Amino acid sequence: MNEMLGGILTWKLKGEDCVRSSGIPYTIVRPCALTEAPGGKALMFDQGDNIKGKVSREDIAELCVEALEQPHACNVTFEVKEEENGGSPRDWQGLFSGVKTDK
Repeated sequence: MNEMLGGILTWKLKGEDCVRSSGIPYTIVRPCALTEAPGGKALMFDQGDNIKGKVSREDIAELCVEALEQPHACNVTFEVKEEENGGSPRDWQGLFSGVKTDK
């Protein structure tokens, strides 16, 4: 798939690696397929390129703002998608507490 996209995934990884090695605190969010659908859905985080799905741009924007306040969001890389069973109130602390710090 990377070749079909002109090597973009290689360049994204190089950019992430630069951020990780910079020494600056970071949160790298890897959203699944972005949609224009309204936000407010329950979200699922995972690490290791294990998930596929979709997520609204609105939810990603909210997630990025919330990450600024979450201590467990420092120096992490994770994927995110919307839960298939619809929306529920967000437990940001619970979502971020399951994310492991990058090595």
